[in-house]
Amino acid sequence: MNSKWFFINFLKKYFGSFKLNLSKSNLKGFDLNNLTVHIFIRGSRSITDFQLEKIIFEQGILSTLNPYEAALIGYYYGMNYKKMTKKNYIKNSSFFLKNDGSYKNAIISIDRNNCIGFTTNISNKPKQIYMQPMHILSQKKIINDFHPVQACFIGISAGIKQVTNHLN
Repeated sequence: MNSKWFFINFLKKYFGSFKLNLSKSNLKGFDLNNLTVHIFIRGSRSITDFQLEKIIFEQGILSTLNPYEAALIGYYYGMNYKKMTKKNYIKNSSFFLKNDGSYKNAIISIDRNNCIGFTTNISNKPKQIYMQPMHILSQKKIINDFHPVQACFIGISAGIKQVTNHLN
């Protein structure tokens, strides 16, 4: 029994990250006319199309993307948010800002000016920072330190803010 436990832990330790890397997905493009996202899922060896309003709530898929790619999906969702709500695409879905702790940045709040507050661990010294979502999105180094689901939320906020600013 003890050798079985050792063998399982050995496999988890040395091959666990290898397995996770195989499940990564890549963003391949957008079709903004049909509001679809094209994602290459490495395990399926094919490009799969997802409706923009549905992929946002598929946190399992978002979590396998690079944070910057997840933020871009969120940005295009935010840009088209009003169009989708007018056509009743969005129905009672929730968005949970998960963070598994292995990322340097984590969202903690949003203030009245739509600035996103987040903690960052730079050289093991936690620091709170408040920035506009578009500013975070425009800096790949910062956005890539967020969990992909949180990066997607930042993209949504940036897209909605961009549309709002453009209309005013």
